[in-house]
Amino acid sequence: MIGGGLVYLAADPDARGGGVGGRLLAHVDELARSAGRSELSLWVIDDNARALAVYERAGWVRTDELKQAGGRRERRLVRRLSG
Repeated sequence: MIGGGLVYLAADPDARGGGVGGRLLAHVDELARSAGRSELSLWVIDDNARALAVYERAGWVRTDELKQAGGRRERRLVRRLSG
């Protein structure tokens, strides 16, 4: 996390499907909780089904917020942290 935000999350293609993304996101949750955060948000390329599935399995929720970035449409996701 840089300046309080997750800038980029990626896994080596050889590691995909092994739960690396979920473990990284769980660590982000821990860092955010220790910093006193109760909600997180991020932007993901809207047609990146693999990334959306990883985020949603980790408890992230799609919003209706969309933006154009680098020629691609991105969607905002949010995650509320409990206790």
